[in-house]
Amino acid sequence: MKLIYTIIKVIILLLFLLLAVINTDSVAFHYLPGQKADLPLIVVLFGAFVIGIVFGMFALFGRLLA
Repeated sequence: MKLIYTIIKVIILLLFLLLAVINTDSVAFHYLPGQKADLPLIVVLFGAFVIGIVFGMFALFGRLLA
Protein backbone atom coordinates (compact mmCIF):
# COMPACT_ATOMS: atom_id res chain seq x y z
CA MET A 1 0.00 0.00 0.00
CA LYS A 2 2.88 2.34 0.80
CA LEU A 3 4.33 1.66 -2.65
CA ILE A 4 1.06 2.69 -4.32
CA TYR A 5 1.02 6.00 -2.40
CA THR A 6 4.63 6.63 -3.39
CA ILE A 7 3.86 5.98 -7.05
CA ILE A 8 0.86 8.33 -6.91
CA LYS A 9 2.99 11.04 -5.28
CA VAL A 10 5.66 10.69 -7.97
CA ILE A 11 3.04 10.93 -10.73
CA ILE A 12 1.57 14.08 -9.17
CA LEU A 13 5.05 15.57 -8.80
CA LEU A 14 5.80 14.85 -12.46
CA LEU A 15 2.52 16.46 -13.52
CA PHE A 16 3.35 19.62 -11.56
CA LEU A 17 6.86 19.62 -13.02
CA LEU A 18 5.38 19.33 -16.52
CA LEU A 19 3.03 22.23 -15.72
CA ALA A 20 6.00 24.32 -14.59
CA VAL A 21 7.95 23.60 -17.77
CA ILE A 22 4.98 24.43 -20.01
CA ASN A 23 4.11 27.72 -18.24
CA THR A 24 7.26 29.69 -18.91
CA ASP A 25 5.52 32.52 -20.75
CA SER A 26 6.06 35.93 -19.25
CA VAL A 27 3.10 37.73 -17.66
CA ALA A 28 2.79 41.25 -16.28
CA PHE A 29 2.46 41.21 -12.49
CA HIS A 30 1.21 44.52 -11.03
CA TYR A 31 2.25 44.59 -7.37
CA LEU A 32 1.80 48.33 -6.66
CA PRO A 33 -0.07 51.05 -8.54
CA GLY A 34 2.16 52.01 -11.43
CA GLN A 35 4.66 49.22 -10.70
CA LYS A 36 4.86 46.02 -12.66
CA ALA A 37 7.20 43.13 -13.18
CA ASP A 38 7.34 40.64 -16.03
CA LEU A 39 7.54 37.21 -14.42
CA PRO A 40 7.12 33.66 -15.70
CA LEU A 41 3.59 32.37 -15.14
CA ILE A 42 4.76 29.50 -12.96
CA VAL A 43 6.42 31.95 -10.54
CA VAL A 44 3.16 33.87 -10.17
CA LEU A 45 1.17 30.64 -9.68
CA PHE A 46 3.67 29.29 -7.15
CA GLY A 47 3.61 32.60 -5.26
CA ALA A 48 -0.18 32.51 -5.08
CA PHE A 49 0.01 28.92 -3.84
CA VAL A 50 2.48 29.82 -1.08
CA ILE A 51 0.45 32.85 -0.01
CA GLY A 52 -2.64 30.63 0.17
CA ILE A 53 -0.78 28.17 2.40
CA VAL A 54 0.38 30.96 4.71
CA PHE A 55 -3.11 32.46 5.02
CA GLY A 56 -4.56 29.00 5.61
CA MET A 57 -2.07 28.37 8.39
CA PHE A 58 -2.94 31.71 9.99
CA ALA A 59 -6.62 30.85 9.76
CA LEU A 60 -6.02 27.58 11.62
CA PHE A 61 -3.50 29.01 14.09
CA GLY A 62 -6.11 29.89 16.72
CA ARG A 63 -7.59 26.43 16.48
CA LEU A 64 -4.17 24.81 16.93
CA LEU A 65 -3.54 26.77 20.14
CA ALA A 66 -6.93 25.99 21.70
